[in-house]
Amino acid sequence: MGLILSLFGLAAYHFLTKAHWYALHHELESVSGTHSRWARADARTAWRAIASAITQAHQGSAGL
Repeated sequence: MGLILSLFGLAAYHFLTKAHWYALHHELESVSGTHSRWARADARTAWRAIASAITQAHQGSAGL
């Protein structure tokens, strides 16, 4: 029981510290002005390209 609780405690500590550093990183980006809307636009462009490729592959396989 002690081992299970210790492992759970370590996992919780790991996730909390990771979330803290993630939030701190984004806060510093927003303060410094390096976090831009272009990062989100690039992600949207990538997802559109993936969706387009999947659609084309699906349409190509439908003709077989």
